[in-house]
Amino acid sequence: MTDLPAPFSLDTSLDDLTLAYVDVETTGLEPSYGDRICEVAILRCACGETLERYEQLVNPLRPISPGAFAVNRISEAMLRDAPTFPQVAARVSALLDGAAVVGHNVAFDLGFLSAELRQAGQPLAQTLALDTCRLARHTVLAQGYSLSRLSRHFGLPSNGREHRAMADAETTRALFERLVNDLWRRGVRSLGDLLQAQGGAVVSRGQPAP
Repeated sequence: MTDLPAPFSLDTSLDDLTLAYVDVETTGLEPSYGDRICEVAILRCACGETLERYEQLVNPLRPISPGAFAVNRISEAMLRDAPTFPQVAARVSALLDGAAVVGHNVAFDLGFLSAELRQAGQPLAQTLALDTCRLARHTVLAQGYSLSRLSRHFGLPSNGREHRAMADAETTRALFERLVNDLWRRGVRSLGDLLQAQGGAVVSRGQPAP
C-alpha cells in the first residue's frame, strides 16, 4: 500500500482521525485549462465534533462557464466583491493541515485546491484523502454513486442546496459517517482497514512553490 503521509499510519484508529470534509464549486472542470475555484467549504472535525466550519465565495477573476452556472447557480455578480483565492489561501491551508481530506470524487476537489494553493505560493503538502464515492462503490450496491443518489439511497437528510459547497460538504460528511458506521459493524476499525475497503489510498503528493 502507498506510504502514508505524517501523521497517519495504517494502525491509526478511526476514532483518532482528524477529518477535513471539503467541497469546491468551480468555473469549469479543468484547472489545467485555467478554471478556478469560485466557492470553497471545509468542515474540520474530530471525534464526531465540528472543530471549524468555513464557507467562502471566491472571486475567480475569470468568467463562469455556462455549464458551471447551470450546476451551481453562482453568478458573477455574487462573486464581484468576494476575496480572491490568495486572500483566503492561508485559512484554507490551515484547515487542511494534519487532517485526512474527505470528499466525493475527492481528486476533483484536491486538484483544484492544489492548483490554487500553488498559485498562491502555499503549495498543498502531501495529503491523505478519503473518497466517499470510491468507498461506496467498493462496499455498497446502489443504483448510482453520485452524492445525490447515495444520499437518497441511505435516506440522508436533504439540505435543499445541492451543488453549493457547504451543502455538499455536509452531505459528504453524513455519507462518510454512515459508510463508516456500517463498516464498523463489519470489523473495520483502523485507517488501514478503511483504506482497504476504499480500494487503496489516495495521496496528493503536493507540489513545489512556483
